Amino acid sequence: MRIVVCVKEVLDPDAVNNYVLSGNLKIYSNAISGYTMRTTRCPWHNEWRSEEAPEVLKPPLQMMLSSDYIQGSLDYQRKDLMTEAAGQGIGYVTEMKPARQILSDIVEEALDVFDGFLGDDD
Repeated sequence: MRIVVCVKEVLDPDAVNNYVLSGNLKIYSNAISGYTMRTTRCPWHNEWRSEEAPEVLKPPLQMMLSSDYIQGSLDYQRKDLMTEAAGQGIGYVTEMKPARQILSDIVEEALDVFDGFLGDDD
């Protein structure tokens, strides 16, 4: 199975691909919601895992606490601080591409399938 992540803008695609493929993208943490979940790694998780950190609050209090951090990272486009729920599929991410390229690839693959059914008239 191959999963490609859609990105709006990638300044250094090689660096992003290396980061994704290294396995550093995901973390199992309860620091966002109070429930253990897969999320993308961010400094918020590092701080909550440190020895000086207090215990994670019970849901929904932890989510209420983390919501300002999450919203601030989005409002100010601080990609270095952003996090997102990742789900099980995050482990299957193999590369990152712009949305335009993903759609182009899907159309090309669909045309290849149609050619296989109808025969290639080229």
